[in-house]
Amino acid sequence: MTVPVVPSCWEHIVKKAEIAFLAPAQRGLSDGVGLMRHGRLACSLYWSATLPGHQLELAICTERIESTATRPRKITAWITRQLAVTKRYAGHQRGADWLGIGFANTHEALSFLGHYHDVRIGLLNPDDLYREGAAILMSPPRMVALPAAEPAEASNSLVAIPPSSIAEIETEASLLHQFRQATAHIPAKSEADQLARQQVGLDLIRKALLRLHVTRCDLTGLGDPALLCVTHLKPWSACTDAERMDLSNVLLLATHVDMAFCSGLVSFDDDGCLLMSSEYGDYCRYRGISVLTGALRLRQPDADMCKYLAWHRANVYHRAPSWWLSGLATRPRT
Repeated sequence: MTVPVVPSCWEHIVKKAEIAFLAPAQRGLSDGVGLMRHGRLACSLYWSATLPGHQLELAICTERIESTATRPRKITAWITRQLAVTKRYAGHQRGADWLGIGFANTHEALSFLGHYHDVRIGLLNPDDLYREGAAILMSPPRMVALPAAEPAEASNSLVAIPPSSIAEIETEASLLHQFRQATAHIPAKSEADQLARQQVGLDLIRKALLRLHVTRCDLTGLGDPALLCVTHLKPWSACTDAERMDLSNVLLLATHVDMAFCSGLVSFDDDGCLLMSSEYGDYCRYRGISVLTGALRLRQPDADMCKYLAWHRANVYHRAPSWWLSGLATRPRT
């Protein structure tokens, strides 16, 4: 087997492709590199002898697509549909079982590889990605490489919400009452209306948590407000108004934990212990995110929170449903 010589400017792309296609072994090609899985060529990257306008070309063997969540035929159909619109056909065509894609720059290549990876592990539904003429080049969500946890002293400062404090909030001016008053003038017809109502609700919840001195990630102890968001255990879109404003249905999580939780890659048991799906390590490795440790746990969930956690384990964990994920990148953040 020819030893590959990968120019330094392409090393990052090759590493991302290895993870995206589960093909860690390299084989040298005259004008690029081949990525191997179980001794067979899964895809090839070319950075010379490409068509005009292509800085890089990628050839994918459709018969060797490996996916843990999405059917290979569906992945092939998604790529074919994008090519029909973008016309970015590659000059390197290996045969009927291969798809060739051209990229004008590294940004386009990384965008595609990010989408391919997330479709393969079930984080994204290719049908939701399809946008006329642009989906193949659409940038994947930005993820910040955050620490798996804050130092122990920060984590120990987490404040459990006492039942008496929740009762004080939910008396005369309850969160639900505040929400209904604040959104009475906002219709619930269009998607924009729904997002506006959601933003109002999340703002009210965030203020309630601040009054209770809940200012750190409930799992890692991370305390930077810019990197924290209100996370519903049962997603907002699947809740009644009462469930949406129920603090037992809410955690304050760091953005990287929120993304993994909402996409079904992690969950929690009734003792608050972290559960991690088989795809979670792959997800972190591709994005360069620290993998959460199984030693991390929430404060002891009460009976109401356990009800919502059970819903998440049954309907979101391991499944990454498209009805929730399709709106993940644009949902309001607090």
